[in-house]
Amino acid sequence: MKPYIKRLSNGAIFFYLKTDKQSQMRINIGVKVGCEDETDDNNGICHFIEHMMFTGTKTRDAKQINFDFENIGAESNAFTTKTFTCYYASCLPEKAEECADILSDMLFNTTFDDKQIEKERKVIYNEIDKNNDNHSQRMAEEISRIMYQGLPFSRTIIGTKETLKNINRDALLEFYKKNYIASNFIVTMTAPFSKGKALKLVNKYIFEHFSSDKIERLPQQKVEKIDFNKQSFFSIQKDVTQDKLQLSFSIDDAYSSRLPCYEMLCCILGGGASSRLFCKIREDLGLVYSIYSSLSFSKHGGLLNISLGTSAGNVSQALCELKKVLQNLIDNGITQEELDRAKIVTKTDYYDSLENNRNIVTDAISSFVYYNKYITPEDRLKDWGMVTLEQVNEVARDLRFGKMCAGIVSNINSKEVFDIFKS
Repeated sequence: MKPYIKRLSNGAIFFYLKTDKQSQMRINIGVKVGCEDETDDNNGICHFIEHMMFTGTKTRDAKQINFDFENIGAESNAFTTKTFTCYYASCLPEKAEECADILSDMLFNTTFDDKQIEKERKVIYNEIDKNNDNHSQRMAEEISRIMYQGLPFSRTIIGTKETLKNINRDALLEFYKKNYIASNFIVTMTAPFSKGKALKLVNKYIFEHFSSDKIERLPQQKVEKIDFNKQSFFSIQKDVTQDKLQLSFSIDDAYSSRLPCYEMLCCILGGGASSRLFCKIREDLGLVYSIYSSLSFSKHGGLLNISLGTSAGNVSQALCELKKVLQNLIDNGITQEELDRAKIVTKTDYYDSLENNRNIVTDAISSFVYYNKYITPEDRLKDWGMVTLEQVNEVARDLRFGKMCAGIVSNINSKEVFDIFKS
């Protein structure tokens, strides 16, 4: 079934997909603001505001918000990315009205109480400490900081204790009022009831808060592209039982026509048990427990990432074999058999993701944030189907060890393990 998409005169967007009778209602409220809209001084304020939305309104305190959601069997939470903030809830269809009312109260009536601000500041400090213990995440953040240096995308989503300690109520309110405007709102929903009921619901509880038909637009910032033309290696010393490594290559940005080619390449390189990296380094040699590749895209540029974990004694050999796999891929390309298999695997994984309404509504928000339109499943399948062998080999040849950033989390300072990649 095709989704219903409505663009309001004030710039807000509503996306609705009717589902079968057994489905819950799932609603995502996206706000097009993330850490790339912050400054170096207020880094982390988007995530801070996300936390504040759950701390109490004019009629509900934090405990009552939680009780009201659970009293109707609803699940609710939120997350912040570098490009948008998302609040979501799911519930039985007959509880949709009550669920939307709670979400609306949170988003538009939060009091930003000073005591709650200080409490959440401490909570986020603890979250920062927890993230520092997540070795893979910390390494990914360091790679992002290095490769996007000087660009907004280099900032962390959560901020730092230094930036957060200077964010007060006035700063939170000012940022909230500036960015939580109609033209930044994207509401996506799946449910088994009619689009008329769905539209009535979001009009009553979300869009009614934006009285003006005038589109408020924030000044457009110049989009600077990643320009990473060097090698950079680092080591994070931590008490670990297994060394964690990530290697990242600079690739095209989110608007490149070559994105489907990168998706095929990523699948062939490290996308599953039939991938080259897994077959050689995990299955044939037994040097790692896990090894995989992934992609991340932004308007500033993209990254092709390879992640692995292994014992300290296997690191050097694993990297040596990894380099051989990559060099062979760059020099000799892929086969038609590999491309055909990658297309099947990618399509199958994508169909699996569409079975989860959470993925549908979140993917729709990302689509509108980046492209100002909905990229349909049919569009994606068509793009993947049109990828040719030569196109994938072309993007593979663009991978350069001289444009690579790599890091390791280990018990000792081990940066020198990456010397084998030096030109």
